[in-house]
Amino acid sequence: QADYNQQQRLMEAFLKACERSDEEELKKILAEDVSFFSDGGGKVAASRVPLFGHAAVLKFWMPVVARIKHNIEVRFVEVNGCPGAMFLDKETGKIDTIFTVDVEGDKIAGLYIVRNPEKILLKTVTKS
Repeated sequence: QADYNQQQRLMEAFLKACERSDEEELKKILAEDVSFFSDGGGKVAASRVPLFGHAAVLKFWMPVVARIKHNIEVRFVEVNGCPGAMFLDKETGKIDTIFTVDVEGDKIAGLYIVRNPEKILLKTVTKS
């Protein structure tokens, strides 16, 4: 497992590449066999199945980024003791998404998105 700083650095690089819609940079950051898990709890939109491989992940993720990037504010936070990000809806100020990653070496090996409002608990999130 990567150290905290490496995990945070790669997560920040991933989110910056998303902001620029830089798919080539994202391919460099993601492991070829990256896994993507999201939980909307049937209450909000999310992938209904896990995704595997950077091609599948980017095929799903890039249209999402294009749709939401101007409507959210990203704040870097700590989630369960690990680096994470919180996506806030700019209009309502409410937490929309909690985002964390797993890192192996110099690549992101796992992306974890929680959007289910029942699972987004403030007590699990602290400002970093």
